[in-house]
Amino acid sequence: MLTVKAVRDWLATLFPSDTVLAGFLDANLNQCLAVYQRDTGVWNQAIGGNSTYQRFYGKVLVHWGTASDVCEAKADTVFNTILANRSQYAGITMDRPPVLIGRDNRGIFEAVVIFTIIYETE
Repeated sequence: MLTVKAVRDWLATLFPSDTVLAGFLDANLNQCLAVYQRDTGVWNQAIGGNSTYQRFYGKVLVHWGTASDVCEAKADTVFNTILANRSQYAGITMDRPPVLIGRDNRGIFEAVVIFTIIYETE
């Protein structure tokens, strides 16, 4: 099973100069990426037996600075980088373009990048 930590580790290799967190956001930081698993309510089960593939439904919260355009640009970079590195797994789909969701209590802008990783189980 693919874990949030494993996805965080993979994204940390794609963004080595950024702080990438797994399952939580450090609101004290002005810039970080936080990886979460989405609950879709869907379990993949092959008809007639066990599947060798599963899906990880994920999202990255881009917590990035006090200017909306800078946050949007970073979210676009995250989106495009994940898409460009989809060969790491059996497949990656980007569920929609990044969405700017507003500011937190400290005035830091946030955007969400939603994706699905298709991976082969062992």
